[in-house]
Amino acid sequence: MDKPILKDEIEAKIKGTVTVENNILEVKEYALELKEYYSKLIFTDEQIKEAEDERASINKIIKKVADYRKDIVTDFKKPIEVFETTAKETEKILKETSEFVNNQVKNYIEKEKNKKRIEIEKIYNELVEDEAISTLINLNMIFDERYLNKTYKIEDVEKDLSEKIQKIANDLVAIKDLNSEYEVSLTNSYLKNFDLSKVIVENKRLQELKQETQKAEVKQEEIKQEKVNTMLSKEVPKEDIDPVKTYTLKITAPLSKQKALRKFLELNNMKFEKVD
Repeated sequence: MDKPILKDEIEAKIKGTVTVENNILEVKEYALELKEYYSKLIFTDEQIKEAEDERASINKIIKKVADYRKDIVTDFKKPIEVFETTAKETEKILKETSEFVNNQVKNYIEKEKNKKRIEIEKIYNELVEDEAISTLINLNMIFDERYLNKTYKIEDVEKDLSEKIQKIANDLVAIKDLNSEYEVSLTNSYLKNFDLSKVIVENKRLQELKQETQKAEVKQEEIKQEKVNTMLSKEVPKEDIDPVKTYTLKITAPLSKQKALRKFLELNNMKFEKVD
């Protein structure tokens, strides 16, 4: 079956000009003349009967023109309505056909993309076969959707993947060479965006944060020691009501802190004994 051919006649019919031969312009001229004639008259009592008859005649003409107009408009609308309905039906049929063809094209393109992706996966597996990074990355992490474009040649895909994998391998070596205690965290961070410069900045930030934390801890310890020293240098004053009580405590602490506690007890004349 040959492909249907759209007839040229439909364009001619659409562009054609529809005309109606009638004397409506002559009637309009008559109406204008009649209007001008009566606008200059003033009816007398004797002429009222004549005026009423003339009014009836004019009203008949109005009805005749109105009926004629409605008939002509109706006759014009019928072929237009038929044409509009048929045209819409035709558009619907063509759109359905277009959608069917479009689905065929999309299915074909998707099938070709799937075939190309399989080929790319094979290339990727060969590229990382001897690389230690094969356990750290996968194809999805470095995949570029442009690879699947028809204009992107497979040899260009292989070249791009090879360069990416080599760069990642080199960057991971650079991270290891930092000898950072945060290597695991830095590596995981790098694998999210493959930006070595950000990793280096992050390593510096973590080191500075550690130094600041250590300084804060030392400062806190100094303050604590200062308080202890102050406490050990002064006897605790007695209160007005200060009953003597006995407690049995089991203390677990570094020897240095136990000595400090002993000194505090002795300074305040507090009796104590070792209980095994």
